[in-house]
Amino acid sequence: MNGKAFQVFVEKCLLPQLWEGAVVVMDNVPAHKVKEIEPLIQSVGASVLYQSPPES
Repeated sequence: MNGKAFQVFVEKCLLPQLWEGAVVVMDNVPAHKVKEIEPLIQSVGASVLYQSPPES
């Protein structure tokens, strides 16, 4: 999945299911770090929590 496809998923599928105070946990795949994603999630009163990067 690329960043644009993930953005469409967030807009069409995830946002309608979120509520104020919800927390969306995301890992560190590049698609999750598209700059438009976090503001979209925050626009419904939810927040984003990124997992720590894996240790090498």
